[in-house]
Amino acid sequence: MPFVSCCPESGFDIRALESLFTDRMPRLAHMRDAASFAQDLSESFSLPTEHARLLIRSALLHDIGYASALRRFEYHALDGALFLEEKGEHPWVVEGVLRHSQADRKGGGCLS
Repeated sequence: MPFVSCCPESGFDIRALESLFTDRMPRLAHMRDAASFAQDLSESFSLPTEHARLLIRSALLHDIGYASALRRFEYHALDGALFLEEKGEHPWVVEGVLRHSQADRKGGGCLS
């Protein structure tokens, strides 16, 4: 799957992500599910390769700010975006992490 090495240019890969979430495996599973869903969307809409890669990475990393080691402001989207920006992540991914919102869980959708 394309998100196995999610951020090679910033030196941040899936093993690094896993090490941040050793105490929060359900959160990591949710992040992987989001990336898988983004991959499916990318294929369904025939997104250009670079756009698909950035969408999948954004989905995978969207909740990275929940990692205890990254907490600064107690707002996971901001904490995650700041961390990724400092690591040299692509600006679109940083913006996606910063601006994502929680899905409505009332309907029990695929990302809940």
